[in-house]
Amino acid sequence: MGSNNCPRESSGVAPAFHGWPNRRYVRLDGVQPASSGGWWVGGASWTRRPLFTAWILGCAVSLLEVGSLTPSRVLGSALTWAWAPLLQIASLAAVWKMAPRSLPFRPAVDLFFAGNLCWWLWLVVFSLCHSLAAAPAWLLSAIAVSIYSAWVDYRFFRKTLASGAPVRDLILQRATAWIPGILIFGGGSLVPGLVEKLR
Repeated sequence: MGSNNCPRESSGVAPAFHGWPNRRYVRLDGVQPASSGGWWVGGASWTRRPLFTAWILGCAVSLLEVGSLTPSRVLGSALTWAWAPLLQIASLAAVWKMAPRSLPFRPAVDLFFAGNLCWWLWLVVFSLCHSLAAAPAWLLSAIAVSIYSAWVDYRFFRKTLASGAPVRDLILQRATAWIPGILIFGGGSLVPGLVEKLR
């Protein structure tokens, strides 16, 4: 017999969505938390979106570097850029531990990465069409996506995690993910290559 505090079992019916960006997130009462030792959340692996993010990065880098997609190039680039989704997971963990949460961590990871949709789309468009616009236009588009992404994540912390301080959580998440990410990214050789391609 379960207590009233136990999470409700999934009914097998597709979860409800509400509002944008909330329609990208499942309602809390429709989420079935992962078991303590399981890899599955509501019938889908909680690692699927982080892995998809790494795959998108691998495809984008392959297209930018050689202009085509090859399995070895995509895999190598995805592994090289795996630090990006790992940093996102680590930054979410830092935020998640700051207060009691009604949502377990693994489902939170899966739902948080759903907010990457705007970056996935931007990477696809940029990698395919980078030569069709000047560098300032792409920079402005990246800034716009960054602002929209921040709003999506703010809604995630406020609504999905029911945070009492969503602005603090957003700032902490951005600081712990973006600052190391910029340092790693800036230390590589990809930036000069991208600048050269955009000229």
